[in-house]
Amino acid sequence: MAKARYRALKVREIAQGGDGVAELPDGRVCFVPGALPQDVVDVELTRDKKRWARARVLSIVEPSPHRVESECSYFSKGCGGCQFWHVHPEQELAWKAQAAFEAMQRIAGVTLPEPVLHHSPDSAGYRSRVRMHQRADGAGLGFYSAEGKRLVEVGGGCEVAMPLVREVAAGWGARLAALGAAEVLIETAGDGEVVITVMLERANAPGQPVLDALATAVQEDAAVRGLRVRSAGAPAVEFGRVEVDASQVLATVPGEGTHRLDAGQFRQSNPKVNARLVGRVAGLLSELGGRRVLELFCGAGNFSFALASQVDALYGLEGSFETVRAARKMAADANLTHLDFERADLFEAKSYEAVAAANFDTVLLDPPRDGAQEAARWLASAENPIANVVYVACDPGCMARDLGTLTEAGWRVEGLEFFDMFPRTRHIETLAWLRRG
Repeated sequence: MAKARYRALKVREIAQGGDGVAELPDGRVCFVPGALPQDVVDVELTRDKKRWARARVLSIVEPSPHRVESECSYFSKGCGGCQFWHVHPEQELAWKAQAAFEAMQRIAGVTLPEPVLHHSPDSAGYRSRVRMHQRADGAGLGFYSAEGKRLVEVGGGCEVAMPLVREVAAGWGARLAALGAAEVLIETAGDGEVVITVMLERANAPGQPVLDALATAVQEDAAVRGLRVRSAGAPAVEFGRVEVDASQVLATVPGEGTHRLDAGQFRQSNPKVNARLVGRVAGLLSELGGRRVLELFCGAGNFSFALASQVDALYGLEGSFETVRAARKMAADANLTHLDFERADLFEAKSYEAVAAANFDTVLLDPPRDGAQEAARWLASAENPIANVVYVACDPGCMARDLGTLTEAGWRVEGLEFFDMFPRTRHIETLAWLRRG
């Protein structure tokens, strides 16, 4: 069946996910990946729903005045890793922030403060880690297209990756090809070194000749500190040292000497913006008078150790045993006895029953993309005496849902800020803080 086509649609805005938004003649909203506000485009529908549609651009009839020539050759080939190579970074952040702000107000159901925007110093070469893919035939490393149906081979050409990460991606594509379909994480491990983690899509482990060749490659490549191969059907296989310096993960490393963390755990991939975000949170906690802090989703201590000199006590909760163990060791080595870390499943309501809320004046939380719904419910309780909340999120929508829970219980959103942690992509990092009404 032929797909419906429409001529000369004018794009009016950017949606939160990065798509252009136009209106079809029948009044339905149409999402158009790659289209910019004020573009006039001819399109073909790729999804045709009762209340909305999605389309691909067939031709640009009139380009938006904000449209620029992409600096990334793979963007024009349909690579879905980035969404905004065809617009100036400052305009990109303005659009992303506006879309996120409008969505947050709609989801939260309250009027939010106008957001403050924080630009990234770099719009290219900033990522300290990239997660790429390779096909079953092992051909090339790359990213899925915007439609998610094909793999666009990029190799070492990813413009947002740091030069070292790009260099390793270029050199290791052929070496990893024998592993077949896989997700490949390349992350900086220290000065001039990376660690590679391969997650195989098939259940069976690779043969010994393949593993022997990889072991030799790790020994011969000074830029690769270690390699880990994971398979659902077998234990992980490791070569070299599969660990990263804490300085690659934390904005502030406690004490003296070099601390090392297990590779593959969560970290912000834009070190410069992460440092700005952590500094802003530290300043904000000082302004709020936060001296006894309960930190939820604390990770390895990205915020915790930066706050060590200004708090009387910090109690960090995190779901990963390995991450908590690492944070505890770093705190002990630096003699930071007022910092304590425990493992807890923060998506379970019962985890909050053991928390003595009266011991804290402020909650700092930085949850994963799903947000912190159980934490919000716990904080919304009238019996909870905590006075301040500082909330960092990578998903504005889930944050807005949680802000709605809190504002319904009488909390006030005092401020909102957006950080361009991921330039050229649709993602944006959000900071909000609240006081109990």
